Amino acid sequence: ERGNDLNKVAIHGPLRLVREGKELPFIIIAPQAPEGEDWNVAKLDKTLDKALKNINADEKRLYLTGLSRGGLGVWNWAIAHPDKFAAIAPIAGWSNVGGACAIAKVPTWIFHGEKDDVVRIFHSEDMVKWSKQCGGTPIFTRYPEANHDSWTATYNNQALYDWFLSHSK
Repeated sequence: ERGNDLNKVAIHGPLRLVREGKELPFIIIAPQAPEGEDWNVAKLDKTLDKALKNINADEKRLYLTGLSRGGLGVWNWAIAHPDKFAAIAPIAGWSNVGGACAIAKVPTWIFHGEKDDVVRIFHSEDMVKWSKQCGGTPIFTRYPEANHDSWTATYNNQALYDWFLSHSK
C-alpha cells in the first residue's frame, strides 16, 4: 500500500491483526514505499537503524516479512544484508533469483497462491529452486485456491509467528 498515508500499511498483515486486538510478541516496524517508487534498501536501512536506536529490541531476532511488492522488498533487503535477519517470510512477491544464493542460509518460509494473476507463482517457485541449488532449505507453502491474497491466511496462521520466534542469529 504505497503512498504517504501510513494508515494504509495497517490494511493487511500483522499491523491489521494488532489493530483488531491480536497480541503479538513483536515490535513491528512497517515502512511504506512512496507512490511510484520501489523499495530503497538504503532508506530501509536508515529507518531500521533509527528505530533500533530508539527502542529496546533484540537485534538477534530481526524478522522480515512483506506481501506483493513488499515480498520483493523482503528478497532485496535480505539479499543486501544476509546476516541481518534471523528469518524471512516473503508472501506473493516478485523474485530476485540473482541474489538467491546470498540468502540460501537465511531461514526462509515462502507463501504464494497458485491462482495468483498479479504476481505469478513462478516467482516463488524460482526462488525456492535457486535457494535449494545453493544449499538452502526454504519452506514453501502454496495455497491451491488463492489468488494474489495469500497473506490473509498466512498472517492469520500462528505457526508463522512461532516459526519466526524459533530463529535467532
